[in-house]
Amino acid sequence: MTFLSKSEAETENIGLNLANSLLNKEQIVLLYGDLGTGKTTLIRGICKGFNCKSTVKSPSFTIVNEYECDTRIVHIDLYRITSIEDFENTGLFDIINDESSLILIEWAENLPIEIRSEKVIKIFLSYKNFDQREIKINENI
Repeated sequence: MTFLSKSEAETENIGLNLANSLLNKEQIVLLYGDLGTGKTTLIRGICKGFNCKSTVKSPSFTIVNEYECDTRIVHIDLYRITSIEDFENTGLFDIINDESSLILIEWAENLPIEIRSEKVIKIFLSYKNFDQREIKINENI
């Protein structure tokens, strides 16, 4: 499934639609893409789809943000994770094994392990051109 977005509002709306049609509370969503492609914006839309009232922002420095919505959402940013030791020391192994939460992982290309599960959805965000983003969703891992 592929979408094109020309604005932050469109990207957020794609996230909202994903939450309403594709995602459930016990999944892991891996987001891949360069800086500025809209990963956090897409997550903001997903959170809206689960009636999240919290402010959604990238956990670049905290590594993990948790949001109480209709379901518990865990938002992870792996931008600064560079090794398996970093991953272990932050408790991320325990978090990704929590089957009662929707887990959203930005910078999934930095995962030091491969997550294999039928509950995994991969989303690839890229620049199509200066003012357009392409969002590809792979739900058949």
